[in-house]
Amino acid sequence: MTPEEAFQLGKRLPNLTALRMVQPRSDRLWGLDSMICTAIDIVKTLSFDKAKEVYVSSAYGFVLPPPGTPSPIPAIINDMQPFPVAEELHIRSAFGGALGPVSAEDRIAVLEALGEEREVDSVAVGDKEEPVSLTQGGAFDGWRSQGLPSLRSVDMYLLVPHDLEDAVAAELIRDGLSTILTAGLRGLRRVELWLEGEADDSILTAIRQLLPNGTEIDDFTINTVGTLVEASRRY
Repeated sequence: MTPEEAFQLGKRLPNLTALRMVQPRSDRLWGLDSMICTAIDIVKTLSFDKAKEVYVSSAYGFVLPPPGTPSPIPAIINDMQPFPVAEELHIRSAFGGALGPVSAEDRIAVLEALGEEREVDSVAVGDKEEPVSLTQGGAFDGWRSQGLPSLRSVDMYLLVPHDLEDAVAAELIRDGLSTILTAGLRGLRRVELWLEGEADDSILTAIRQLLPNGTEIDDFTINTVGTLVEASRRY
């Protein structure tokens, strides 16, 4: 399918509630810039009024770019129409789009697109199949934005790199969790950090040393059970 054919298809689906576009493996088929522009043209014509869940994820077989690679400009998220009835946001990868890397800024932009008046039951950043890198994913960035909806729970699946020192990983987790808990997120009741990858006993021990079970940050109590670091609001 050519970019023009894809654009015409998009115009025929004004009430589409989900859209997935996959970049070809060969740039000879579509150039990346051409594909981004085509996708933006399609997205501008679509309504997401009936979308209950929003997913941002890597396409099957997508090859991660080098660390620090900037997002395509303009970011497609900025051109999407709002999600007025969506209740859940799932972000499955730090580089979560078939159209290029999804930065922390883009991740927060998706949340802001839901609208300040929305009440969102849960936001998932990563999942067991595609956890977000603890060191490169920017999972803890942007949560102080004033434009976010009310969030009841935030669930993160964090990949701990194998070469990361235990003490450093524990500090990143403590500081990141503290950032979310003190960000003033409206409606927040629970934050769960699921540790994937090299989350062995030594890292868990380092986490418990910095965050002993029962540690209190703001209005939350923190406990570590297995590879789950959980913060629950006390009242």
